[in-house]
Amino acid sequence: MPAHLKCWVTTRLGGVSTESYGTWNLGDHVEDLASAVDTNRQLLASRLQLPDCTQWLTQVHGVGVVYASSACENPAKGDLVVLNSLNTAGVVLTADCLPVVLTDQKSEQVAVIHAGWKGLAQGILDVAVSCFEPAQKPVLAWFAPCVLPRFFEVGVEVYDRFVQLDAVHAQAFWTLNSGNNENRKNKKCVRKYHGNLLAIAVQQLRGLGVRQFYGFGYNQVFQMSHFYSYRQSRVTGRFATVVMLC
Repeated sequence: MPAHLKCWVTTRLGGVSTESYGTWNLGDHVEDLASAVDTNRQLLASRLQLPDCTQWLTQVHGVGVVYASSACENPAKGDLVVLNSLNTAGVVLTADCLPVVLTDQKSEQVAVIHAGWKGLAQGILDVAVSCFEPAQKPVLAWFAPCVLPRFFEVGVEVYDRFVQLDAVHAQAFWTLNSGNNENRKNKKCVRKYHGNLLAIAVQQLRGLGVRQFYGFGYNQVFQMSHFYSYRQSRVTGRFATVVMLC
């Protein structure tokens, strides 16, 4: 990536939160102490030397777009931050969902996306690509840590929703339990699937013309000492994916 584009992913280490939120929780909606979250965010800004315009979001698992500018409204409601000027930054918070960064060849414009399964099903990546100028379509995607498929269990309604969007998405799921015929007749068996958020995102982005993919490959569920995971602990914090144009 060009030198003027900076990307970071925080861990759960290095802050002041305690107990289940320990220690660098950056989420202000998870019932952690407000004073601890404020301090943790100040630490983030100081350590990364973030600009005054650092756009935070109130994420709603939708497709809302927020454009970072010199007059940031914090927090703004949405799940996608677009940066198109220097000295701006965007932050998305996750504990299982997939953070995605999209940029054009010269990194003159960047989209920072909170892509949970609901956002992917609603077309948030399509929305992100549409935010780019025609001459600056994104060609590169960078993925931050997300939950691995073996820990991401969904019902048949989620599987059906994605397959209806595109049959290729069936390749991103496999059956957890199919049950026997008797149970199915008695409706006692509920089919479950493991889903691969990263695979779904790559499938969708390829369809949108993105060809270069990079990412961490960390599994935050195995790395509980480093990343928060809501699927492993309902009382937990959020780590951040931070992108800055400087």
